[in-house]
Amino acid sequence: QRIVFQRTILQVQYNLETLTLLKHPDAKFLLLDRGSLDGVAYWPTGYQGFLKEFNLTLDGELSRYDHVFFLKMPPKEQFAGMGPERFHDYAQSQEIAARQHEVWSRHKAFVEIDCQANVDKKCEIALDAILKVIGAG
Repeated sequence: QRIVFQRTILQVQYNLETLTLLKHPDAKFLLLDRGSLDGVAYWPTGYQGFLKEFNLTLDGELSRYDHVFFLKMPPKEQFAGMGPERFHDYAQSQEIAARQHEVWSRHKAFVEIDCQANVDKKCEIALDAILKVIGAG
């Protein structure tokens, strides 16, 4: 089930990126909440198995993105819990985040956003980091 879902998500990811660029050919920035390599965290044979399955390379996928902003998971007491659309609990979410971090942290322009006392502060820090990158902050 996870394999089928991640195959679908990867294709949707690529298509949404392409459609957005076609719709806005003069756009200087495209801000995404997911990248092509996010699926490695759910792939049963790890990121190397994921790359092999789709005939991808790590460097090729990392080069699709100019910057990566990685927002760390909140501590358990701030975790919103499992919604009906989720199939993993807090411990599993930590494992997923660790696998995503392992891959995305290899990006040359990787920025990690630490947890804060509240989500508003975390968003403020993330926005400041983004604005610096685009030259507006």
